[in-house]
Parts: sequence; structure tokens; C-alpha cells
Amino acid sequence: MSKRRLRIAATAIALASTFALSACGSNFGAQTNHSYQAAVGTNIRSGPIQVFNALFVDNGDGTATFSGALLAPDGAQEIVSATVNGEEVALAAPIALAENKLFTVGAQGEIIATLSPEAIGRNVTLTLTSASGDSLTVSAVVVERTSMYDSVAKSAPEAAKPLKDLDEAETQETE
Repeated sequence: MSKRRLRIAATAIALASTFALSACGSNFGAQTNHSYQAAVGTNIRSGPIQVFNALFVDNGDGTATFSGALLAPDGAQEIVSATVNGEEVALAAPIALAENKLFTVGAQGEIIATLSPEAIGRNVTLTLTSASGDSLTVSAVVVERTSMYDSVAKSAPEAAKPLKDLDEAETQETE
């Protein structure tokens, strides 16, 4: 065999082995070997108020309950107001967040917004504001109520009925 053919063959083998062996460089414990199940909710992991797995669960009656977890990493916070898509939402009571302690929202119906049934599958903008003036804005998906969300309240305590419902009730009382 000629020297030229040997060089071509050696170059071809070297190139082929480079590509073949480069796939093994990440080993068997590589991240690509692990399944990943994305969560439905949205996370905001920075700022004075943080949220984890933020979503709204449709209640089937024109309302949806906020479900998620809130954290105040830099000092206690008290959530005193909330808006959904710019509309004010009544809180059952201010939500007290202790420093570095995760607070789960949803089981008590702390934040329930008036939303149309067409909102399922879409995102809404939730803004939470604390007494200190800090705020958090998150885009949260509205999901259909399934057995997975049985622990999420379907209604709020009387003090936290959606503002539109309160306005209608007051109008009926004055007539």
C-alpha cells in the first residue's frame, strides 16, 4: 500500500474514532440519562418575595384559587394586596411570611380571583404587594381542577369573597 493511502486511512480512522468516542465523554451518569418532569407552576427565585409552583386552579364557577408557595428570604414580609390581570383581589387576611420559611397558599382559599372559564390553559398575571412596598409579579397558568388539586380550596372564607361578588351582594342589599 502506498504511503498516501496509509495517511488517508489513518486520518479517516482518527476522525471516525473522534466522533464515536466523543459521545462517551459524558459518562453513564450524564444529565441526559435522567428523566425530567417539568412542573406546571411558575417559579420566581429572586427578590424579597419569592414564589414556587405558582398556578391557579379553576373552580368551575367563574373563579380560580391561587396555589403555590411563598418565601421571604431577606426578612419577614406581610402580603397585604393582590391583583390578577390588574384587577384587585380580596385577601382572606394579610399573608404573614416568616423569614426563610416556606408558606403554602391555596388550601385555605387565601387568594381567589374571578376568571372566565376560557382562562383554563392560559396565563394570568398575579401581583402580590407587601406592607413594606415590595412586590412580586408572576405569570401563572390556570389549570383545570382534577383530583391532583383536591387540597386546593374551592371557595374563600367570607372575608375574601371576590370583589365583584361583594359588589353584586351590596347592590342587591341596597335595592
